[in-house]
Amino acid sequence: MCETWLKPSTPNRLIPVPGYQLLRRDRADGRGYGGVAVLVKEAIAAVVLDGPDQVTAGSKLESLWVQVGAGPQKVVICSLYRPPVQTQARVTADLDELERQLQHNVTRHSGPIIIAGDININTRDTSSSTATRLQELFAAYTIQQHIKDATFRSSGSTIDVIATNRGVERAGTAALPLQSPQLDSCSGTGPRPPPGPVCGDRAVLAQTGHGGGEPPPQ
Repeated sequence: MCETWLKPSTPNRLIPVPGYQLLRRDRADGRGYGGVAVLVKEAIAAVVLDGPDQVTAGSKLESLWVQVGAGPQKVVICSLYRPPVQTQARVTADLDELERQLQHNVTRHSGPIIIAGDININTRDTSSSTATRLQELFAAYTIQQHIKDATFRSSGSTIDVIATNRGVERAGTAALPLQSPQLDSCSGTGPRPPPGPVCGDRAVLAQTGHGGGEPPPQ
């Protein structure tokens, strides 16, 4: 999940998802925006992985890397959110940080890696140097973006990613007993703005917030 809008002061017991364990990384400023999380079935072992020792200066990339499974059957999942600030300095810092995290985790894990979230970079724009750099970064680590359709339909942009270092076969979607009002009531953020554009039907990720609700940059 990305854009959970949870505050560090909100305990997991107030966000019950029956049959699942909630692993989360809230935005540290405590204002209740942003935030990423991963839901894992209770019967499956899950460990939050440490990241690089240092964060790239100027980056506001939000991520949570989780190792799921036991023994040889381990998968690393990354929930990712990049706030929609498009200055060259911010984009460069965020992609530098993503590369640092990829290098850190790929060199420590030889199995499947899944990256999913809202990166706010239009991966369909072949004329964009930013999109080109993201594609080159994924290619360097043999990671493939699987979303091909627009996920921000009003502009025709693909700003979400579901990317893996393995081939995938779509098996359908799962409905979870969790809706954004549950998060609204416990996060203390109050009423939210009207829902933004609906994600494309191939964007199988849960975005519980609305990108339009980002506060002005601090």
